[in-house]
Amino acid sequence: MHSEAVSYVKLSPNHYDGRSYKGEARKIDTITIHHTAGVLSVEALGEDFMNPARKASSNYGVGNDGRIACYVEEENTAWTSSSRDNDSRAITIEVVNSRTGEPWPVSEQAYSALIGLLVDICKRHGIPRLLWKNDKSLVGQPDKQNMTIHRWFSATDCPGQYLLNRMGEIADTVNARLAAQEKEDEDVNAKRYNSLKEISDAEPWATETVAKLIEKDILRGSGGLRDAQGRPADLDLSRDMLRLLVVNDRAGLYGE
Repeated sequence: MHSEAVSYVKLSPNHYDGRSYKGEARKIDTITIHHTAGVLSVEALGEDFMNPARKASSNYGVGNDGRIACYVEEENTAWTSSSRDNDSRAITIEVVNSRTGEPWPVSEQAYSALIGLLVDICKRHGIPRLLWKNDKSLVGQPDKQNMTIHRWFSATDCPGQYLLNRMGEIADTVNARLAAQEKEDEDVNAKRYNSLKEISDAEPWATETVAKLIEKDILRGSGGLRDAQGRPADLDLSRDMLRLLVVNDRAGLYGE
């Protein structure tokens, strides 16, 4: 499994199947952002990770142009942080630098793509917020800090000062987007649909199922109101209820 934002896939042999540490299954609850310490394409990075002797990989790479690559699927453990303990619980992301040398900057396109990728990862893995305190002592305590960096596990400057100085900003930006999307989802789920036309205009994927249930007299409305075609106009259905009805219909619960 990988993000739908991925446009290039080059799966590396350098990984552990699954996610576990010392025999204990791990869930994804941490993000580790790295830098490549060089200017290269996502294709070149993928070729580098194909070398078994290199003994390195990451789940994702983000290029200067904002393209996102997958090198190790999320369900598997990449070899990125010099710590199997960390990598077994983290999605690891290599961000290509826009030029070499400190502060090892990255392009605006790469930075923007990184934020979008992080929002997607957090939503899909149930990470409500990114937490950053720049405190190595909190490693392994994702309820207090769920962002880690390579230099905590090895003698390296990764992720470079540019990204390191922006970890708090990255967390704040991702959290703001997660909050905004959560509010949007709440607003959508709070909306009620009373007529087949309202459903057809806003949620066309549910029209066929609702029309069938009205025709079968399963959906009758709640107060006897009718539209111009004589169909119920007080259905009072939420988006979640529409989803449930469609799933049940696809399962054949309402017949032909």
